Amino acid sequence: MDQTLALSLMLIGAGLLLLLCDLFFYSGFIAVVALVLIVVGVALPFYYGNTSTGVVTLLGVGAARAEAERLAAKAVDHLRDAGLVSPILVELAHYIVTRPN
Repeated sequence: MDQTLALSLMLIGAGLLLLLCDLFFYSGFIAVVALVLIVVGVALPFYYGNTSTGVVTLLGVGAARAEAERLAAKAVDHLRDAGLVSPILVELAHYIVTRPN
């Protein structure tokens, strides 16, 4: 089980890194591969482990997305406080955490 959990966390991490790369090198292929890696990484603990490990893994991925949204909102607030608010930067921060693919 420990090896499966380690593999699933590596797959999820690789998927998140690929999503980050997709922001700079926009390609539908990179996004699809990233999402497949994340889905496989979440599914492995359910399939090879017990349900509680799978649920914790799934909640961790959801918490990471919520944290990214919180950090993007905080970054926009810091821009507003510094007087550097730009519609383009605000839209970019919103797009990064809410884009559909």
